[in-house]
Amino acid sequence: MTSDGETKLDQAAGSDGWCTFDDPSRECDTDHARIQAELETEIHPEHPFYRRNLKVIAHALGCDDVICTHVDEPGRYSVLHLTWGGRPEIGTCPTIDFDGDRHGVAKYFDYS
Repeated sequence: MTSDGETKLDQAAGSDGWCTFDDPSRECDTDHARIQAELETEIHPEHPFYRRNLKVIAHALGCDDVICTHVDEPGRYSVLHLTWGGRPEIGTCPTIDFDGDRHGVAKYFDYS
């Protein structure tokens, strides 16, 4: 493992049940551009990540969770649950299930 926990994050994002955007799973037939577009659509002015530059790097195969990097904040990652409503959401949706660094996301996935 590297000192910054890169291997743990890669292990979490590349584990069974997840598809990474840079090395898609054979089980995945999802349009990754559509996932990124849905995230950008769902984030609304009252959402904590409004106007944040988020990039989806992986998505769950069995649910609507995505792992994002914060482009303007290197080393910050978030796991969000999309609703797939095709419109800006309200309240806390899309929900933020995790927000932190590589070590935190590894703990979130219990790879610490």
